[in-house]
Amino acid sequence: ADVLEALAEDNDSDVRQATQERSLPSEWRTKSEDEKVSALQAADVPLEVIQALATSERWTLRQAVAWSPSTPESILEKLREDDDDDVKMAATTERQLPLDWRFLSGWDKAQRLGKEKADLAILEILAQSRDSDVRRAVALHPATPERLISVLKDDDNDSVKSGIRERELPESWKSLDEDERVTALTAHDVSESVLDILSRSNSWTIRQAVARNPATSVTI
Repeated sequence: ADVLEALAEDNDSDVRQATQERSLPSEWRTKSEDEKVSALQAADVPLEVIQALATSERWTLRQAVAWSPSTPESILEKLREDDDDDVKMAATTERQLPLDWRFLSGWDKAQRLGKEKADLAILEILAQSRDSDVRRAVALHPATPERLISVLKDDDNDSVKSGIRERELPESWKSLDEDERVTALTAHDVSESVLDILSRSNSWTIRQAVARNPATSVTI
């Protein structure tokens, strides 16, 4: 017992984590962190597992517990007061997302928004995301209502505000990623409106491409 008590206070977080996870069932103890996160999507995770992982050293595991459909309200209350803001967000706003959205990374949420239709309820939740890539994707989404656009116009992140401006781009330009836009900007027939919008992009490589485009006017 003395040895475990000492290891529970070890300077290395991995050692402290291993000591803490001794209380987990054996099939959970051997899972990697990513496997634990994935398994927490189930609706029948044992309470002892939820309780143990809710106090994990790893904020990503506490976040996954906050997302999990197996987590009772008593534990969610504690996670809403977590030291990590991402965990707090998971235990409050993001729990309202459908399960197939909840456990996606910020990048994957942004990518999915760029390819799929999304319900208003999902857009409203994701507009509050701490991840600027997600908020930018909401800003660009065709179904985003004006009231959310008004909020995102004042976002602290330049890429989100740039996304609002890019809503005015032609559809053929909206679907292009950054590298594809830089390539497209080498053409001599890019419209003045496209050049004007992209001249205020948050990406310096796109602004550089606009500066190099022969069709860019002095006023831009």
